[in-house]
Amino acid sequence: MTEEAAIASLFQASLEQFVTLRKQLCSELKAAGNGEAAGRLAKLKRPTVSVWVVNQLWWHERAAFDALFTHARRIGSGDLSGAAEHRRVLAELREAARHLLKQAGHPVSDATLRRIATTLAALAAVGSFEPDPPGALQRDRDPPGFEALTLPVASKAEVQAVAAQTAAERAAAEQAAAEQAARAAAERAARLAAEEAERKRVESELAEARELLETRRARVDELAQQLELAERERASSRKIVAALEQRLAALPKQRPGAG
Repeated sequence: MTEEAAIASLFQASLEQFVTLRKQLCSELKAAGNGEAAGRLAKLKRPTVSVWVVNQLWWHERAAFDALFTHARRIGSGDLSGAAEHRRVLAELREAARHLLKQAGHPVSDATLRRIATTLAALAAVGSFEPDPPGALQRDRDPPGFEALTLPVASKAEVQAVAAQTAAERAAAEQAAAEQAARAAAERAARLAAEEAERKRVESELAEARELLETRRARVDELAQQLELAERERASSRKIVAALEQRLAALPKQRPGAG
């Protein structure tokens, strides 16, 4: 076992197990030939309830803890837009602390919750647990001075500047949305106009094709009538030819030398 693993195991345990587990882990480190690490581990003190809760938040609410540090860095760099998120994350961690206290059977008092919130703000102000290892805090912390408070009080000019920037960004976003909507409307109108023009063109071509079809149908009917008349005339001519051939056949043939 490494010293880091021993510390992580010790500070994730319950307060009731702390002393017993610390002794056990020291023995394991000594058995592994790491007496110096065992000596350092033996000097780690059993934390108070508020410090124990902050450590548990680090181990079990890491995403919220990381967000707390992130928003604190934003505020520290002058970006006051992170203040609201910072307060929201602090409230989220405070509620998680309340749950941890109840779950572990410790009293849930406003004083303890305030002490936890103050320590969280102090850690966020410096951005780490140093000089303690992460999640192995030994004592409560206080913010390191007015200048480094995680939630500095903004001047009226700064607040107005942030408000103006936010309003400008909102106006720009609204204008961009309006322009996009206008482009979409124009594209839709152009598409509908093109579709209407195509519809009219097809309708015109269809009317011309129907007129041509009707003309050709009439011509076909006319030709059919002419064909029927020609068939009748041909039949009549055949009868005439047949009759004449019969008459010719009935006439006596002229003998040679007659006349």
